[in-house]
Amino acid sequence: MLIRDKTDRLPTGAMIRAARGLVGLEITQLAEAIGVTRKTIFAIERDQGQTDDPRRTKTLLKIRDFLVDGHGVVFLFDEGRLGEGVRLSRPTRQRAP
Repeated sequence: MLIRDKTDRLPTGAMIRAARGLVGLEITQLAEAIGVTRKTIFAIERDQGQTDDPRRTKTLLKIRDFLVDGHGVVFLFDEGRLGEGVRLSRPTRQRAP
């Protein structure tokens, strides 16, 4: 399942950690980009904290949107025999006139 809009699922901490590695972002860079502390990113990536906390959800949305919109990350969710993961979207190619 690809993230298509704001109503789709949120990435797990492991998916965020993998996406960060894929695009070469340090925890500090991600934290500064979305306006949170390194400790917050670290806790989310370790799946620490209450999953139903609205602040956590808001932070996950910021992280997801930053990685998807700013870096072309595609989050893939568990679908039966295929597990979760991340990949980069292909850049759109412009056709020659």
